[in-house]
Amino acid sequence: MVAASRPVLGIVLVLLSLQLVLIPLPLSNIPLAVLILRISLAYLEEDGVSVTISLTAGVGVLAINATIIWELLRSHSWLRLH
Repeated sequence: MVAASRPVLGIVLVLLSLQLVLIPLPLSNIPLAVLILRISLAYLEEDGVSVTISLTAGVGVLAINATIIWELLRSHSWLRLH
């Protein structure tokens, strides 16, 4: 495992954890918890391929959720984000 990947790993884990805590929708936390678990186990086992796959999936989940939140905010006319 390259030491340069540790800050990226920490940032993604913090963002996933914040999303896990701050968005309490029913059954929406299961994929986030599984991703955090996969990243942690892959890091402990020093498996670079599994860390890369899990981080890519984590960033994908963050991007999807950010897009959903942006579209929900944009759909309200009182915010004037158009």
